[in-house]
Amino acid sequence: MDSPARDGELIADGRYQLARTLGRGTFGDVYLATSRNPAATGGFQEVVIKILHAQWAQVPEVVERFRRESLITQKIEHPHVAHVFEHGMLEDGVPFIAMEFLQGRSLRDQLELGHMSLRQAIDILVPICEALAAAHRAGVVHRDLKPENIQMIERNGNSLYPVVLDFGVAKFLDAAEKLTMSGALLGTPVYMSPEQFRGESNLGPPSDVYAFGVLAYEIIAGRPPFIGQSFADLAIAHTAASPPPMD
Repeated sequence: MDSPARDGELIADGRYQLARTLGRGTFGDVYLATSRNPAATGGFQEVVIKILHAQWAQVPEVVERFRRESLITQKIEHPHVAHVFEHGMLEDGVPFIAMEFLQGRSLRDQLELGHMSLRQAIDILVPICEALAAAHRAGVVHRDLKPENIQMIERNGNSLYPVVLDFGVAKFLDAAEKLTMSGALLGTPVYMSPEQFRGESNLGPPSDVYAFGVLAYEIIAGRPPFIGQSFADLAIAHTAASPPPMD
């Protein structure tokens, strides 16, 4: 059973007050919250708090992945990567992460508004590419790049400013830091690389580059290169087929 919603709670020794639920997922909940010490949150009063569900807080591998989402994102210094302010444990022993709150819409929502011009596509893709390059220099592979994990925000009058989110399934390239779950299939099938479909555990930057290529194809063509009715269909397409020419 999911943990009960915490709307209105003061957490982390009173540093944050949870305002409302933004989303509920399999592993945890996401809240919009007020920082009661904006100096510690980059001057921002509104922040995002991710809280692991209590039942998953009893599973060491899940707790470790949750902890690493914070550590991994903090390791990447780039304006197109969401900033993490802190991670820690609540009074009841449940882990949480405090992150930058980015107003705007997801790239998925942006794509559903209609086809983009080539200029708009480039304005989106170049910063995403730069963010991934920064992650790879930091030894981080995202492993789940997709439109839902890219937030489009308004900044300096530019409504096409992308920020890459959710390094929660990312993995350090350092093999010595492998988790027991590291061989699990992680990612979204439409954007997964052939090596992910094969279940390879030693994923590197090329896996993100492949996902970026799929994303670029979709933004420019208005559709992904492969659409399958099942996981098996997509696995065959991504490992054995060539993408159809763009219209």
